[in-house]
Amino acid sequence: MHSETICKDETQRKFLATFRCFVVLREKERLDINSSQAVRQRRLDTQRRLLSSPPAPQTHAGCPGCAAGERWSSSARVHDALGDLVMRFLPEPSAHSLRLLFLFIFVMGVAPSPALTAGCPDGCVCDDQLVVQCAGQDLTLFPNDLPLATRQLILSNNRIGDLPALQLNYLSDLVYLDCSNNSLTEISESTFGNLRKLAYLDLSFNTLLQIEDRTFGPLASLVMLRMTDNPSLGEIHPDAFSENFALQVLDLSRNNLTVLNISSLIALPALRSLGLSGNPWRCDCDTEDLCLWVQIEGFKFQGEVG
Repeated sequence: MHSETICKDETQRKFLATFRCFVVLREKERLDINSSQAVRQRRLDTQRRLLSSPPAPQTHAGCPGCAAGERWSSSARVHDALGDLVMRFLPEPSAHSLRLLFLFIFVMGVAPSPALTAGCPDGCVCDDQLVVQCAGQDLTLFPNDLPLATRQLILSNNRIGDLPALQLNYLSDLVYLDCSNNSLTEISESTFGNLRKLAYLDLSFNTLLQIEDRTFGPLASLVMLRMTDNPSLGEIHPDAFSENFALQVLDLSRNNLTVLNISSLIALPALRSLGLSGNPWRCDCDTEDLCLWVQIEGFKFQGEVG
């Protein structure tokens, strides 16, 4: 009998504790609902006040000479009305959805885009001065994952056979490019299509065959171009440098050039140094203009033509 009384008392205590917990939860839920309704009501009251009393006219930066109320009041009313509709029809966000939203905002705000923060390529060294050093790494392909903010790119002493226009032209801030001592056989206008800030370009010690029309045309800031020691380079288009008005130093020494049309070179206002030595020039009428130019403006030439 005594044990039955104890069990009943224990059951009653558990029931009362559960009931009190239930009452507390219900009261908290009621307070949350009232608080939510109060916040919603304050928002609606604020919107009604804004709609009933438009702002005083004032000059707006985007509308010179007119009042803000004249141009922007209608759009403000539409915006507030849409906000009212959203508040009416959208359910109150749950705690779970708010956590997901905050997580999404944090990830979007903190994690940078991969396209803007490409890492440093394997075998290369990237420093905080935006210099990427890939020299002497026995590379056969143009390196991937170059930082898009790269200012100097050094690819010398590798075995790279091609400069892919798509990858190279993403580096729109590039000012210094050294591709010397590689296996390049061909370049074209599209190769440097978006490198408008490039000031220094070295294509020496490659296997270039010819330079086409406007190959360097997009390089509006090019100041120095070294293109020496390409033993198979026997042809340069007359207009290859016609748009490089900032070009000051051009070195074409030790190639396989026999003739060179200098009409576009003469027109370059900034050109002060031209290297032509070590080429097998033909001594005929095709090189008469070149020889005359060398005699008249010899101070521009590095060494002797021959």
